[in-house]
Amino acid sequence: MTRSNPWLRGLAAGSALATLSVVAGCAGGAYNAPGGSLYTRDAQKQMQNQDLTDRVRAALRSDPRVGAEGLQVKALGDGKVEISGTPANGLLGRELAMRLAQSVPGVRAVFNNMTMN
Repeated sequence: MTRSNPWLRGLAAGSALATLSVVAGCAGGAYNAPGGSLYTRDAQKQMQNQDLTDRVRAALRSDPRVGAEGLQVKALGDGKVEISGTPANGLLGRELAMRLAQSVPGVRAVFNNMTMN
């Protein structure tokens, strides 16, 4: 009967253990959580934020009294929207922008970061 080299047995055991660790790591954890991967959920949130941003911009452009050319809109997540920049029509434009943004479905809060000339 021949004895195998203990160093080779240790190498084979370590290799098997490393393989199991990789397979176990791929099979569970946050990346395969219910509801999709973290990447997919982040991508969905980004798409929802972009959609909300686009809809608020469209609402602001729909009323020429706002003077929306100088305004920027950013969706912050969870239905929160920030409007910044300078409305071309001063206080009237600012008030209209706030009202129009709040009327967009999906908007829960509007943060006013607009400046006045």
